[in-house]
Parts: sequence; C-alpha cells; structure tokens
Amino acid sequence: MAGNFVIQPSFESAEDFVGGFAIVSKKEKDPKNKSLTISQRYKIDKTGKVLEKLTAPKDPVSKSKKKGRR
Repeated sequence: MAGNFVIQPSFESAEDFVGGFAIVSKKEKDPKNKSLTISQRYKIDKTGKVLEKLTAPKDPVSKSKKKGRR
C-alpha cells in the first residue's frame, strides 16, 4: 500500500476497505436530543457514497425479559 487517500478524509474514524466497502463513523447531532452529539456509523464504498446507515443491535436480554411479561 502506498498510503494514498482513496477518498478525502471527512470521518471521525474509518476501517480499512474490505471487499470494496469500509465502515466509518462521524459525529452528528443526536436525533433524540439535539444538544448532544453521537458517533454515527456508516458503510461506504470507495467513492465515499453512503450505502447503509448502521445501527446498534437490539439488546437480546431486554427483548427476552419483555416476552416473559404479561
């Protein structure tokens, strides 16, 4: 690797490209509380185009507890 930028750096953090895609994060306003900022993760291609907004997986413990309630 030559260490050249594939796209201009504009992200808080970025993983290596694997299979033509990379996971990046950038600071954004929290949609639920505009006074806070969050690190939102995205899947991008080598042009920098966002392909998918990534979300945290649901907590399986909380889900199973809710199923048991009546």
